[in-house]
Amino acid sequence: MILTGMTGLCSPTWAEPDPLAQATPAPSAEATVEASPGQQAQQALLEGRELYRKGFSESAIVQYRKAIELDPELAQAYIELGKILTETKNNAYAITIYQKLAQLQPDNMQWKEILFELHTAYEMPREAAAVGEEMLLRKPDDLVLIKRLAEVYKSYGLQDKYADTLIRGAKLSKDAKMYYEAGEAYLASDMKSQAVSAYREAVAIEPTNLEYQNALGKGLNASGDSEAAREHYNKVAQQFPQATGLRDRQAETEIAVGDRMLTNRRYVAARKSFERARDLLGNTSSDTGLGASIKERIAKAERLNHVYVDNPIQFGQQGDNDFIDTQTVIGIPLQDEDVAFQIINDFRAARAPGQGSSNIDSVQLGVDYKISEDTSLFARGGGFGIFRVGVIHQSDTLTAAASVRRDIVSYTPQALRQRLDFVGVDGALAGQINDWFSLGGSFSTYGYGDDINEFTYNIGPRFTPINKPNDFIWGIGYNHGGVFNQQDANPLLRFGPTNFQVDSIGTDIEHWVNQDFRYRLGYYYSRTNVGTNGNTFLAGFDYQVGEGSYIWLNYEYGNFLSGRVAPGLFSGDASNYIVNGGLHVTF
Repeated sequence: MILTGMTGLCSPTWAEPDPLAQATPAPSAEATVEASPGQQAQQALLEGRELYRKGFSESAIVQYRKAIELDPELAQAYIELGKILTETKNNAYAITIYQKLAQLQPDNMQWKEILFELHTAYEMPREAAAVGEEMLLRKPDDLVLIKRLAEVYKSYGLQDKYADTLIRGAKLSKDAKMYYEAGEAYLASDMKSQAVSAYREAVAIEPTNLEYQNALGKGLNASGDSEAAREHYNKVAQQFPQATGLRDRQAETEIAVGDRMLTNRRYVAARKSFERARDLLGNTSSDTGLGASIKERIAKAERLNHVYVDNPIQFGQQGDNDFIDTQTVIGIPLQDEDVAFQIINDFRAARAPGQGSSNIDSVQLGVDYKISEDTSLFARGGGFGIFRVGVIHQSDTLTAAASVRRDIVSYTPQALRQRLDFVGVDGALAGQINDWFSLGGSFSTYGYGDDINEFTYNIGPRFTPINKPNDFIWGIGYNHGGVFNQQDANPLLRFGPTNFQVDSIGTDIEHWVNQDFRYRLGYYYSRTNVGTNGNTFLAGFDYQVGEGSYIWLNYEYGNFLSGRVAPGLFSGDASNYIVNGGLHVTF
């Protein structure tokens, strides 16, 4: 209790009455001089002290308050009043008194100590923490204080602050348990990377503690790094072959690896992970409990790794040009590697008033190779010399892509008719800094068959005030983009100005109505350096028709696609629109 800890800290030093002063005769009326405020404050202090001695606490408080009003810097009055207030459980007023004392005597740490206790007792964790942190500035290596401050945070559910403070203490004491408890608190706060770091420190200090070793594997799984969790558990199992329960942890990790691989459409890798989980648990459990779940997962991975058909389609209107681009992709996956060979039919057509219409139809061959959980390689090529080779990496925090391509401009009938080709490089990079902020950009550089070179770019930040994957995401984005050509291109062939720049700002949402359906809505306003300003509206959805089969559709109306410029695709007409969608079916 506060009283036990504070009696010695703030007990007033009661002044004994001076017998000589009492024996001195009172001055005559003629000699009476009015006492100063300081003298009156001292008299009120003495009266309050005497009343308290006799047990009249409330009356004593009145006199102490009078003394303070007369002399706001009379520290002794604050000290004695603070003691009475804490004894009478008047914590709120006591806090005010000790705050004043801390201002009057800033170097006296006992007042901050008492404030720390009072804020804690009065359920004011943030105020207690502020005082505790101020005390730590004076005593940065006080491990007892660090632990007490950590408990304040924990008592009021401030898990992230609790963990941060434990880490501070653990660094001082090299205490593995403090690191472990900090990891647990970080994990409870969904701060997965910090949890993993804390668990690693605990394991480094006490490598034979299986509780800490298991916690590290748990943290790695929670952070999505199931491959690292697998390696960790395998290593621990080799070090402690007789440890009970490790095989179960290994099996759970293999299941987590497999589930993640399924999400990333690495069906062969998923199946192999599930099979390892089955083997770790033993065949006897394959028809019940977790074993039955593994069996179902293996069957699902085998079903999904089957022949599929993709049918993406894109059509729209840019100024006077109407165009359509559709593909039919037949994918034939291998059974023991995450590789699919593809046969592709590519059809494109465009028309415009006074320009007639034109189209091309080509057959291409392709391959899609998922070399890791986050990275895949692709290549395709065929008629008219069209080809594209590239790599895509997509993790929780980083998206990157690069490709080399040769293709034909297909948004205008004249370009299709002349087979206007281009060769160049595309690239994109985006980083998720934290849950609510990311920064990304893209570029392309092409050399066209009309002997004009072009550079296109887009870059900008994105803020996500609400970020609940698979539930609801609200984003606010800004983009700055530009298109540069050596000279203006023929507008009948493509959009190709020498210097065109656009700034766009807008917002969009993604809402998962259920696990099979989500929709998207968005709006962007754009301004350019050539006075072509306007709005862009977005709408779309995704729907899972069945296991391994889904459809998607996106519609955009206005000036720019999601507020960005695209190579060769633009018109000053604000009634531009573009639709892209498709169907994926696994047989």
